[in-house]
Amino acid sequence: MEHGQSTMERLCESWVREDLGTRWRVFGLAFGVALLFALFTNHIWEDYYITFRASLNLASGKGLVFTEGQRVHSFTSPIGVLLPALLSFVTGNSSEILALWLFRLACCGALGLAASVVWQVGRLEKLGAPAAALVLGMLA
Repeated sequence: MEHGQSTMERLCESWVREDLGTRWRVFGLAFGVALLFALFTNHIWEDYYITFRASLNLASGKGLVFTEGQRVHSFTSPIGVLLPALLSFVTGNSSEILALWLFRLACCGALGLAASVVWQVGRLEKLGAPAAALVLGMLA
């Protein structure tokens, strides 16, 4: 590695060279913690259902609106409304709970990927394993 490389350049290079097993373990741990939380609490934020109403309208061809015919911006995040709309559409708009669980799985995967990248950056920046684990704990 050259001294003048950015963290992103070093991350890309090390991603290929470093141990894949460790990254999978970090991914699996973060994914598993998030999934277990969802399974045990079954907590659903009310904001999800507000956003999901717009997602359902989009998936069913009524447009990205809260109430058909009224142009109101009712969601907080484009990906937070478009991904559930896609998942609802893929399931044929048949089950709100199925779309929710697919969304949860996608979010668990995103958290796992973020955790593995954070772990890799920590290793590149010469953080010790305890410090890297602390950062991951704060992320999770």
